[in-house]
Amino acid sequence: MELKPVLRKIGTVGRAGFTILLALVVLAVMVWAYVQGFALATSRFNIISFGFYGLILGLHVLLQSLFAFVEHRKMGARRKPCSYTKTIGLTISAYQEDPAYLRECLNSVRTLQYPPELLRVIMVVDGNTEDDLYMMEMFREVFVDQEPGFYKWEHNYHTWDPRPQGEQDVGSPAGNAGLGAEEEDPQRREVEELIRSKRCVCIMQKWGGKREVMYTAFKALGSSVDYVQVSRGNENN
Repeated sequence: MELKPVLRKIGTVGRAGFTILLALVVLAVMVWAYVQGFALATSRFNIISFGFYGLILGLHVLLQSLFAFVEHRKMGARRKPCSYTKTIGLTISAYQEDPAYLRECLNSVRTLQYPPELLRVIMVVDGNTEDDLYMMEMFREVFVDQEPGFYKWEHNYHTWDPRPQGEQDVGSPAGNAGLGAEEEDPQRREVEELIRSKRCVCIMQKWGGKREVMYTAFKALGSSVDYVQVSRGNENN
């Protein structure tokens, strides 16, 4: 039997036992002080008093703050500097966003301290009606000097059906599932090519929910970036 695991186990049991013993001692002192009516300090007419409970609570807060400060310093020392060598795709899911909120979000993305050539910004708007157009226009205003790309997709990854309207069964699944590669939505290829060739892109697509817009960004980016960071919009979607 190795000695190191045994010592580690003994240390764990010892710390647990000490913690339990200390808790019992503190509880016993508090009960005794309450029964005896003992107070460390009281006001002139006994309106305010300071007893063992207040003392222990104060020490607890002080120790917790001290340990938190030490741990914070320790974690800061362990933090590795950013290498600035990985490509990142930052996706923004937008659905009927408040204009002020959205502009603030886009401006914060614009001011990120990361090499522009390694960062791609993809905003997918969950909706392609006239009421959703203001989000694309705002994206254009914020990233006007980044040569952004824009596309209004009539469908999304799971709603396109190449069959004539009269042949589409109400209960049949939409999208490209079960269809040949030659029957793929032609706009889908344009969306993917735009996202992979432009640094800043805004896509408006048919409403499908937050998962659908996130799927579009992830699917189109594919393996073209090392990491994907998701920026969520409001929770009304």
